[in-house]
Amino acid sequence: MWQGLSAQAAAAMQSTCVVATRAQVWNPQGTLEGDISYAVPDSGAGSVTENETASVRRTATLTLTDLSLVPVAPTDLLNPLTGNEIRLARGIVAPGAPQPEWVPHGVFRLSKPTIADNGSQLTIALTLNDRSSQIAIAKWTGPYTAAAGLPVGQAIQGIINSRWTGPPLQYNLAPSTVTVPTGTVLGVQFTSTGVQAETGSQGGGNNPWADCVQLALAAGCELFFDRAGVVVMRPVPEPGSSPTVATFAEGVGCTMSTATRALDSTKFYNGVIVVGTGASMANSGGGS
Repeated sequence: MWQGLSAQAAAAMQSTCVVATRAQVWNPQGTLEGDISYAVPDSGAGSVTENETASVRRTATLTLTDLSLVPVAPTDLLNPLTGNEIRLARGIVAPGAPQPEWVPHGVFRLSKPTIADNGSQLTIALTLNDRSSQIAIAKWTGPYTAAAGLPVGQAIQGIINSRWTGPPLQYNLAPSTVTVPTGTVLGVQFTSTGVQAETGSQGGGNNPWADCVQLALAAGCELFFDRAGVVVMRPVPEPGSSPTVATFAEGVGCTMSTATRALDSTKFYNGVIVVGTGASMANSGGGS
């Protein structure tokens, strides 16, 4: 549960309450431009997905029907060229409260607005990616040398700051004793014949964000932008030993409406290897 909720709103979630949604546009200077969607109750015109195994951890979709928001000029609110960001939130309207209490659901870069007109209605479908997508597409244009002996967290912060063009970022980086190895050079380099060679990137091609993720993994940490747009580096959670932070159980007070579980045999392989040896013989090999 979001830690910023009041006791009144938290209690309302476990009974009957009204849920609101809000989408705001913020410019690259970190100033609010305005709301583009506000619904009480929740209109269900969008979704937010968090997948810790994906290259972009947090993604979202949002559908709008306001004709005035159709991007035409490069400076229009929903034109990706502006560098504007979309901040999504869901609010809890507690009984007797004058305003919803908002829970952030992510800070997103505009990726691909799609305008569709079926003759009777025009819609704007927004595809949104969290801030890591901006770091990923800010490609290396030359070699980037990470200072040897620098703590991994400081090195990551330096890389991100070198690629970021939006409002000042906040960082929540767990301390680590792991340092950057000597001779670590990221980015692109050129061969003697002038051919570009992406020799430094370990995360798959010319991708500064993937390089940062690899540096964090070397320290046993995961790296991501959280729902408030903060850069977080923390030790990879251990489900078997980590403390329980929330329990969802059927019955009175349960805030979960649907649970789905799937078993997929295509994700694993079971095999048996048999090795046989005689008492006075060398290993004769095995089969599976």
